[in-house]
Parts: sequence; structure tokens; C-alpha cells
Amino acid sequence: MRAFASIPLLLATALVAGCGGCSGQPAPGAGAVAVEPSAAPSGPMFDTLEYANWKRFPVGTTVKRKLVTSTERSTNKVTSVNTYTLRTLGSDGIEVTRQNTTDRGDGTPPTVNSGETNRFARQFAIPNGMTADDFNKPSRKAKVAGEEDVTVLGKKYKTTIYSWSDSTEAGPLEVKLWLSEEMPGRIVKQVMKQSTLANTTSEEVVEVTIPKS
Repeated sequence: MRAFASIPLLLATALVAGCGGCSGQPAPGAGAVAVEPSAAPSGPMFDTLEYANWKRFPVGTTVKRKLVTSTERSTNKVTSVNTYTLRTLGSDGIEVTRQNTTDRGDGTPPTVNSGETNRFARQFAIPNGMTADDFNKPSRKAKVAGEEDVTVLGKKYKTTIYSWSDSTEAGPLEVKLWLSEEMPGRIVKQVMKQSTLANTTSEEVVEVTIPKS
């Protein structure tokens, strides 16, 4: 429901948009984006996962997530760092910026992409044929695989683990995702495996900054 280079970085970019409450992430430098459901609304109002999560934190909260894509066919590793910052928090929605820096591991200088702003409404009406439970998961295919306490930067987070398979142009993609409402942006870590290309992309939080109120 939500994207992850060359194919290794493409996996990373396509999955960030496809998972864990990071709905509709556009390509780096795409500018301001209004994120809205595509299906026709009809049912009761539903709090978006992005708003429900980020409202727990003060404006200026920043989280950095690093994605490393490796392949059995090369010794190069593609490293991508996404920095998310809560810019505005209002009664009707939020704005979160994302800045991406990518090192392709081939000796060329890292690419520092311009930032973008994603706007998330506080609520939307549930579309026909869907329920609130459909929007509580990172993907309609996702299944709960358990719970786990994960320590990040010395702090323990209680996470719910989801796993599922997705289809990509390069073939099937296996996803395992750890989510916590205590983490800005919800994603604590995830692992994505693309067997056709023998690629594995691992994502982890490497920095969290929460301003004092």
C-alpha cells in the first residue's frame, strides 16, 4: 500500500513507499505531495496511521533510517539513508519531510538528493469494501508474525512483526517488517529479499532526535 536503485536501490525505494505507514513516498526531489486514498470514500472516518504515529512527537522530531542492499552477484553494496523530519503538526494533518542520500558503493561520490514534503491528512473516510483493519497493516497481504522487543540506540521498543510476499517487475519479494508506535515513522527495521536477483535489503534506524518540549 505504500516504495525501495539500478535494481538494488529500486528495491529499497519501492519498499519504503510500500510499507509500514510510510504511505505514498515519491521519488527523491519530487516536491510537496498530498497523500490521499485513491478509492471512493463512503464509510466512517479513519485516523491515518501517519498522523496517529507522528502526533505523539513534537515538531522537529527526526529519524534516520539506513538501507543496505547487497547481492550475491557483486561485492558492491548500495547504501541509502533517508532522513524524516516532522515539520508541522496541526489538528487536521501533518507535514513530514524526507531527504535521501545514496552511496552506490562503486567509488562514485554519494548522491545527495533534494528533500520533499509529504502531507498526511488526519482522517479519511474508509472506501467501499474495506475496513479499518485493512489500513492498520503495512500491506493488505501482511500477516502478523509475532512480537519482539528490539533495542535501538540503547532504547527498547516493543514491536509487532509482519511478513508477506509482494510481486515486483524483477520477481517475488519477501518482506519482514518490525513496527512500533513508539518509533517516529513506525518502522524499527525490515528485511527484504528478492530471490530472482539474489538481493537482500536491510533497513534499520540509525538516529532518532526528539526535541525537548
